[in-house]
Amino acid sequence: MNARWFSSAKKPIKVDLEYIRRYQLKHLPEPLGSAPPKATVYSHFCKKFWQTAPKGTAVTDAGIKNQIKEKWQSIDPAEKKQLEKEVEELNATAAKGKSDIVNKLSAGDYLLLQYRARLSRAVGKRAVIQKDPTLPARPSSVFSKFVKYSFDNESDLISKYGSAYRDAKVVEKMKIIAKEYKSANSDLLKKFNDEYAKEKEEFVKQTERYNKDNAASVEKTQNLIAAVKKEAIAKYKAKVRKETGEKPRKVKKATTAKAKKPKIKPAKSSKNK
Repeated sequence: MNARWFSSAKKPIKVDLEYIRRYQLKHLPEPLGSAPPKATVYSHFCKKFWQTAPKGTAVTDAGIKNQIKEKWQSIDPAEKKQLEKEVEELNATAAKGKSDIVNKLSAGDYLLLQYRARLSRAVGKRAVIQKDPTLPARPSSVFSKFVKYSFDNESDLISKYGSAYRDAKVVEKMKIIAKEYKSANSDLLKKFNDEYAKEKEEFVKQTERYNKDNAASVEKTQNLIAAVKKEAIAKYKAKVRKETGEKPRKVKKATTAKAKKPKIKPAKSSKNK
């Protein structure tokens, strides 16, 4: 169990980090909303079955599952084709709705999505860390440019190394390219260095512009995350105190302490022997 000690109370309280993370996941907003699961022909068939079922019919009713199964197995091909068409339209509408939401997301929303994804991974859930598409892309390094150049001109490497390169796996090919990089033509490397310097300069400008344009949105999200995290810790500490019967310590009002005058010790006199 991941845990951390908080020494603000008389007795240190060991806080369960998983509780803190799950609390945040529950109380932090989801910018993309709760998207419905992708519809299938069978799930859509079951949904329509329950819409037409007599009032008061429950899943626990005797024989209801067999009834659905039998009806599904004997479904008319034309009806099944109609269901397939409806499912296709439903999924297309859901995808368009999600796309519309994504297009309206701010930099702060993406920051929140990334934070939620990391929390989900920390508690053992699968999550994709989504990046803001408007975020400036980092320039490729000089070595990355050389690797791309090498793959674009593989015929030269095949001529030089033969089957040792042609039949090699990607890892082995990369080793050969790395070896070539160490003894590469200085003019070629200078060209890549100049490109990198130019791209880096543009990247810095774009990043400054991005940070300036999105400062308010990002700050709002950071404050929200900090507030929910603080609330989660407070809730957990209160929960522990309630379970253990420990009373919360009263916090004394902060007082301005008087500055103490530094004590100047007299210098020791050295005696000549």
